[in-house]
Amino acid sequence: STSTGFFVVMHEPVIPPQLKSLQAQWPVQLEKSLNLRCSASGIPVPEITWLGPNQEERGADSELDIPSVREDDFGTYTCIAKNIKGTDQMTVEVTKKEGK
Repeated sequence: STSTGFFVVMHEPVIPPQLKSLQAQWPVQLEKSLNLRCSASGIPVPEITWLGPNQEERGADSELDIPSVREDDFGTYTCIAKNIKGTDQMTVEVTKKEGK
């Protein structure tokens, strides 16, 4: 007897990245620590990149830590989530908070 073999190929769905909303403004005092978090859903799992105020890459993780904020750390930060299906991005404004 002959048996016919066949394969079932299961394709994982491919879903573009979707970032969860960030706080639009983040007031912080000079020399204090800053922790920005950015999380995204998507299949495959999106890669996350943080860009700083001068569009320089500041991190490649969902969290961006600045242990002691300096004057040039203030400005707009962009979180970018990317996978093979697309890109999503959000910004957060890091502002100077007066006082101690």
